[in-house]
Formats: sequence, structure tokens, C-alpha cells
Amino acid sequence: YDIELLNSALYHKVQNEISLLRGIVHEILADGQAGKEFVKRILDLVEGALAEIKRRRAEQAGRIKQIPSGNYRTVIETISSTAHDISDFINNEMAVLKGEIQYELWDPNENALIRPQLSQLLYQVDLTQAALNELKSINESVHLRHSQFAVKEIFQVWLNTCTIENANIEVKIQDGESMFFGDRQKIRGFIGELVE
Repeated sequence: YDIELLNSALYHKVQNEISLLRGIVHEILADGQAGKEFVKRILDLVEGALAEIKRRRAEQAGRIKQIPSGNYRTVIETISSTAHDISDFINNEMAVLKGEIQYELWDPNENALIRPQLSQLLYQVDLTQAALNELKSINESVHLRHSQFAVKEIFQVWLNTCTIENANIEVKIQDGESMFFGDRQKIRGFIGELVE
């Protein structure tokens, strides 16, 4: 149930971020000082992304209705699979959008009057991608790949590279050979995020 609630909250966040993108594009169109074709292409891409999220979530709801009650694991796997699909698809769309905006910003004479809005749009694309990555990452924990490994393997990256930006990392492992059972990659990723 927590995973369902978390997914729902993150979908709202993603849709809000994309809606903010749409708002910025409408603001540019309202100014009437931009190359309409370029801005309309961006608007079509943003509108298409919102429609695709809605369509894929409706498909997910239809699949969940067909799952027998009590089979919650299948429900969660369906939700997770849809979240991955949506994240991947929309992230690709955002990459295209980002490329279009960066191309327009590249020429200092082109679209000079809307440069601040284009920069704002670019920033909003980054926020949208961050929300999509959050959605994807919470659903990665649904599929755990357990194995047995030595504790020191979790910290291997900092044994090899002991700096992050200006920080030095010192690793002291008391019993690195003791065995642990779990999803090594997820534990590494979690600890990596904490350290960074």
C-alpha cells in the first residue's frame, strides 16, 4: 500500500512539473515574440507527454482490475513496470525537449527576447527529469536480487577512489570478510547516495 501511495504522490509531482513546463511555454506564446513553430513543437511535445502518462496509467488500472484479489505482489509488479515504462518514455521526451531548447539558446541572436524564458524552461526540464528519476528509483526496490557477499564489497568503490569532489573518504572495515545476504547493488547505491 505504501508503494501505491508513493507512486501516486510521485506521479502527481511529475505531472505538476510537466504542467509547469506547459505554463512556461504558454507564457512564451502569449508574449508573441518567439518563433511560433519552435514553441508550438515544444508545446506539442509537452502535451503529448502528459497525454501519454494518462494513457499508460489508464492501461495500468485496467490490468490491475484483472488481477485476482489477494495477489498484491502482482499488483505491485504491475505498478512498478508501468512506472519504469513511463519514466523511460518521458525521460526520452525530456531529452528531446532539452536538445531543442539548447539548440535555440546556442545562437545568441536567435530568440534573444525569450532567452530568459528558454533558460527557465531548461531548468524546469531538469526538475521534471529529477522527478522522473525519483519515480523510477522507488520502483527499483520492488525487484530485489539477493545474494551472499563479503561486507567489504559494499564499500569497494571508496576503497579504490577515496574522494568525492573536495571531500576525502576514509574507510575502516573491522570485519570485511564477514558475509552478508541482500541486494548488493541496491545497498551500494543507497550508501553511495548517503555518502555523496
